[in-house]
Order: sequence, then C-alpha cells, then structure tokens
Amino acid sequence: MEKHIIRLDWSLDSPCLEYRLPYGNSRDLLRLSLSQSPIAFKILERRICVGSLSLLDLKMSPCKYQKDMTKQKQRQCYICSQSTGFQTCITCKGQTCDSDSQDAISYCSNDHHVYLAYYPGDLVKVGTTAAIRKEQRLLEQGAEFALIVATGDGMIVRAIEKACSTIGYTQLVRKDYKIKMLLEKSDLERASKVLIQAYHDIYNKLDKAHLRYFHEPELMNFAEKFQTKLINSLPAYVAVSPGLDIFGEYVTIKGDILIFRQNHNLFAISLDQILGHLITDIKGAPDLIELRSEAQLSLF
Repeated sequence: MEKHIIRLDWSLDSPCLEYRLPYGNSRDLLRLSLSQSPIAFKILERRICVGSLSLLDLKMSPCKYQKDMTKQKQRQCYICSQSTGFQTCITCKGQTCDSDSQDAISYCSNDHHVYLAYYPGDLVKVGTTAAIRKEQRLLEQGAEFALIVATGDGMIVRAIEKACSTIGYTQLVRKDYKIKMLLEKSDLERASKVLIQAYHDIYNKLDKAHLRYFHEPELMNFAEKFQTKLINSLPAYVAVSPGLDIFGEYVTIKGDILIFRQNHNLFAISLDQILGHLITDIKGAPDLIELRSEAQLSLF
C-alpha cells in the first residue's frame, strides 16, 4: 500500500512518520511507527506537496491541488507555502515584522524560547522554538542536552538568537557532523558544564535590552530517548533516492536520523529527505549491501 509521507513526529514517546493515503482529502494523519522491527519500505520517485500547516492547531491540511513535486526541491507547492503567511517569518531577524498574516502575527506573539543545544565535541548551537513545541523542536534537532535560557515573543527571541550568532555561536549543525559524531557518547556532567559556560559567556556579552528576557536556565535531557548507547559502530550513510529499499532491524532515531541494522551492518538515513515522497511496503529482505560505498559516505 502506498503512503504519502508528510512529516516526522516526535510528540509521543516513540517517533513516527505521519502519512496520508495518496490523493486523500482527510486532514487526519496516520502514523507509521519506526521503532518496530523489521523496517521494510521502498521509496518511490513520486513526490507530492505535503500541504499546509495551521498555526492555530499545528495540524497539516492536505494540498487541495495534490501538486506534483517530483522535479522540485521544495516539499510544498507555492500556494501551500504561502497559505499561512509564515513564510516571511522563516528569515526573521527580530527587527521588523514583514508578515501580513494575522495568524502568523498571533503565533509570533505567543511565548517563544531561546535554547542552547549541546552536541558531541562540545559544539553549542543557539536556536529558537515556540514554547508549545519546546521538547519536540529539540528532539527534531537531535540534541541530547539543551538549556532553555530566555523567553519572549517570536521577534524578541529571533533578535537574541541573531545577537548570539554574532559573538560566535552557530545557528546550524550540519547533517554530516551529526552523523560523524554518532559514536561519541555525550556525558551529562560534561554537557552541563559546557552549556552553563556558554550561557554565562552570552550573558556577559549581550546588551541589557536582551538580558531582560533571560532567566534561570532550564536543563533538557533527551539522552534516554535517543538511546545512542545502542550504536556500536559508525553507521554508513545512505542518501535517499527513488527506488531505495529500506529494510532492516530498527536500532534508534536521533533527531531525524534513522539508524537500522541489516546483515550485522549499521546504516543511517535522513528521514527529512523522505518527506513528500510516496513509499510502499516491501516483502522479503533486499540486500542493502549492494548500495555503493561512495553513495553511503556521500555526506563526508
């Protein structure tokens, strides 16, 4: 049975791919559990617009035109991407509001947070999230540990994020870095020390207009959810491509990176790259070893 993959959902204890049946008009999403073995599906070439996100209830509505996106890089057609008015908010730096959407302006007026996320190798990333998506956002980022350091509306936290980036804190952690560091085990004590040092460094360098939104840091710990202790060797990265068979034993998911085992070898794929694709169930046990090694390591 074909499934149209819409998004990765971390809102429950076990991450799932949310999907619709192709060409369906229902707003309700079905859930495909990834933590049950074996994993067995084929990625088809066809991609369809994932639809539009409501800023009122954070639910996805199907694209009314079922726009074919197979030849496009984007997941949304132009109409769906513009429907919420949130598109201009993506590049917001917290200086002026360019949105003419009341829904987007209302969403922005709600509480948002600035977070500092820790990655192996003592890398600290600064980012923002809506308060109602605090945990889910950090789980999507694949950060085992993080500090929530400031709270304000959407424009305020974007301004703080931009200010933090100007003093040397990255706003982006590349996928290849995350995969390369999968074998590095994060230690709570070490991560906490690095994050607190970053917090004090930022607090001592930002101007007072920003500091009024800072508060006692809140530590977030997702180590148990990611279960990286189950990764005993560096997975070979497999780039998503049409016709690719994903078959094997589930190991874990970290952020949007799915790690699975096949023939005693570990493989990793980016679930983010599957969004919008149609997939179908497969039977039997395709041999993943036939994947070319140069393709597996294409991110490096």
